Amino acid sequence: MKTTRQILFILILLGMLLPFFQNNFLKIPLLPLVGVQDTLGEPKFSFRGFLDLSYQESEGSYLAEKAGFRPLLVRLKNQVDYSVFNYTMSGGVVIGKDGCLFLESYINNYCGIEFRGVRKIDYEVKRLALISRELKKKNVDFLLILAPGKASFDREQIPSRYRKKNITNYGYYSKKLAVSGVNVIDMNAWFGKLKEHSPYPLFPASGVHWSSYAVALAADTMVRYLERLRNIDMPEISYDKVRMSDTMKYSDNDAGDLMNLLCATRNSPMPYPEFHYRSEGKHKPDAVIIADSYWWGFITSGISRNIFGKAQYWFYGQDIFEDEKKTGTVAAVNIHQELEKQDVVIMLVTEATWMLFPFGFTDAFLKDFKPETDADKALQVEIMMDNIRRDPKWYRAIVEKAARNRVAAEEQLRTDALYMIGLENKKK
Repeated sequence: MKTTRQILFILILLGMLLPFFQNNFLKIPLLPLVGVQDTLGEPKFSFRGFLDLSYQESEGSYLAEKAGFRPLLVRLKNQVDYSVFNYTMSGGVVIGKDGCLFLESYINNYCGIEFRGVRKIDYEVKRLALISRELKKKNVDFLLILAPGKASFDREQIPSRYRKKNITNYGYYSKKLAVSGVNVIDMNAWFGKLKEHSPYPLFPASGVHWSSYAVALAADTMVRYLERLRNIDMPEISYDKVRMSDTMKYSDNDAGDLMNLLCATRNSPMPYPEFHYRSEGKHKPDAVIIADSYWWGFITSGISRNIFGKAQYWFYGQDIFEDEKKTGTVAAVNIHQELEKQDVVIMLVTEATWMLFPFGFTDAFLKDFKPETDADKALQVEIMMDNIRRDPKWYRAIVEKAARNRVAAEEQLRTDALYMIGLENKKK
C-alpha cells in the first residue's frame, strides 16, 4: 500500500512538473491545434490590477494558454469527449447520426433558424437583378451559383434536436431568384437528386465542403452554362482516372480537424480525380468570382486556372486571390472598372454563408448608382431607406421625427430617403 501511494505521488508530481520542463527545457514539437490561435500577451503587473484581482485573472489565463503540452492535453480531452460521450465543444462542430460531422451554421440555415427575413431577401434579389442588368450593358455576364450544402445533402444525419421550419434562406432566395432575371445554377437542388446515383461520394463524412469529384461535376456544369450564356467554346475537362484514398486531402477532413482529436474520425475512402484539359482552339473567359470558401475546390484542383484566362477570386468580397496567391483587397480596387474588364462575374454561396451574402458586393457596386428607369429609381429609394435603417442613430431620429409629425415611421423614412437622394443628385 505504501509503495502504491509513493508511485501515485511521483506520477502526480511528474504530471505537475512536465509542463514546466516542456516550456523551459524539453521543447518537444507538438502538432498545433487547428482553428486555435494564441491571443493573450503576457500581462503587465500593476498594484491596481493586483488589488482588484484583474492581474491575477489575466496571468492565470496567460499561463493556461502557454502551458506546456497544452495541445496534447486538449486533444486528449477532446478524444475522451468524442470516443466515450460522442460529444464535442470544438469550433461549432456538430456530431450527427452515424458519426457524420456538420458545422452548426449549415444546420441553422438549413432549418431556417437564421432566416434573414422576406423583406431583406426581396431587397437583395432586386439589387442583384439590377447589377446583372448593369453588367450586361458592358457585355459582362453575371452568374449566381447556389452551391450544395452539407446539411441539405445529409439532412437525414442531422441530430433530431434540430427542427426544420417552413421557410429558409435557400428556399426563399431560390424562389425569388427564379423569377428575377438573374442567371442562376441551383446546384443545391441538383446535388440532392444526384445523391442516390453518384458512383463516388459527393461529401465526406468528416468534412463540410464538397468532394473533389463533386467539384468536377460542378465545374463541368458551370462550363456548359457559360458556353451557352456567352456563345463560346471553353476548355474541356476530363478525368478518366479517379483514385480512391483513405488519406483525406484538401478540405475533406475540415470538420474533423477542427475537433482536434488524437485519432482521426471515421471516414470512407474519398475520390480524387486526375484532371486533363483540352484547351487548343478554346476560349478562356476572364472572370471575377465573388464567393465563400467553396470556390477553393476549383483552385486547389487546378480547374480555375485551366478554364479561365485571368481569374480573380474575391474571397468573401474582401481579399483578392489569383490562383492561390493573395494579390490585394477589394477595398483597394475600383470595382466598376475591374468588373467591366471581365467576361463573366460569378457569385457562389452555400447555405452556411447566407447570413453574409452577398458579401458586401451589392453595397460596393451600387454606392454611386445612377438610375435610369422608374423601377431603378424605386430601387434607389429602397437602397437609401436600407442605409438609414442600418444606422441606429439615424433611424432613431427618423422614428422621433415621425412621432412629431404624427405619421408612420415607414412613411417618414421614405420621405427622408427621397430628400437625401435629392441632395445627392444636386451634388452630382
